[in-house]
Amino acid sequence: MPVSAEDALRRLREGNSRFRNGSSEDSQRSGGRAGFADLSAGQEPFAAVLGCSDSRVPVEMVFDQGPGQIFVVRVAGNVVGPTGIGSLEFAVQELGVRLLLVLGHTGCGAVAATLAPKPATEMGVALHNLGEITDRIWRSLGTWRQRKPTDPEPPPGEAEHIHARAVVAELLQQSELLALAVRAGRLVMVAAIYDLKTGQAEFLDLAGPPTA
Repeated sequence: MPVSAEDALRRLREGNSRFRNGSSEDSQRSGGRAGFADLSAGQEPFAAVLGCSDSRVPVEMVFDQGPGQIFVVRVAGNVVGPTGIGSLEFAVQELGVRLLLVLGHTGCGAVAATLAPKPATEMGVALHNLGEITDRIWRSLGTWRQRKPTDPEPPPGEAEHIHARAVVAELLQQSELLALAVRAGRLVMVAAIYDLKTGQAEFLDLAGPPTA
């Protein structure tokens, strides 16, 4: 039976608390090769996470979870694209995940690159693919520009929060499957920010009430 969104959120909060306190449950990952072999029969993750590719944000470790427990999609800047959306839809539709977390983090290089654009070329090579990432982040920061048209960019540290919240909204706009699941009470979507210095995951907004 799928884990409820409420229980999934509790597991993530408690796991992050253990991670910050240095009391991680090593038993979660002590199965070694045999533990991975057990997972070969199938997977039943209790949550899905769209996170950044930053090497300092290892999702399973941050939430003190072992293999098979979190369905993770990682891309620089935790941006939304067709393949990432399809992956999250798979987690919800086929694996029965009830909680979807969009995890940004402080000091995100992709967000910084968006706010302080690099030249369009590097060593004569056009950076079209990197531009796909920064363009998406720039659009997600549009909510700030609408509220504060006289300010060129959000205050330091706030851009990541704005972006994470905007990605949740974007997922709801671009995925009919996810939007229907939220409206039906089968899915809760949450934005969060991981602090690189403290190790704390700050949970922000919920899209849909936790349901059993």
